[in-house]
Amino acid sequence: MMIMPFQVSELEYILLVLLKDDNIDRIRQYNPAEINLEALDSLFHSLKLKEIHVSYADEVDETVLHDLARAQDIGAILKHFSRGLPVQDGALQQ
Repeated sequence: MMIMPFQVSELEYILLVLLKDDNIDRIRQYNPAEINLEALDSLFHSLKLKEIHVSYADEVDETVLHDLARAQDIGAILKHFSRGLPVQDGALQQ
C-alpha cells in the first residue's frame, strides 16, 4: 500500500491511498488496511483531512507514479489514479 498526502489548500489536504494486489488479497481475508495519520509528515498534522482517495496500482502504475512524483506533478498523479471515473463533458456522471 502506498500513501501520499497532498496539500490542496492553506488548511486542507487529501490522502491518496494506492492498493496493490497483495493488499487486496489481505483485505479479502478480512485483514483490514490501516492508515496511521500520525505517521504522516508533521506538515499535515495541523491541516484538515478533506478527502481520502482509494485507488489501485499495478507495477506499471508504480513506475508512472515515481516518474510523476519526481516531476512533482500532483495534478497528473491524481488524474492518473482517478482515470476510471465516468466523466463526460467535464462533469462526473452518477
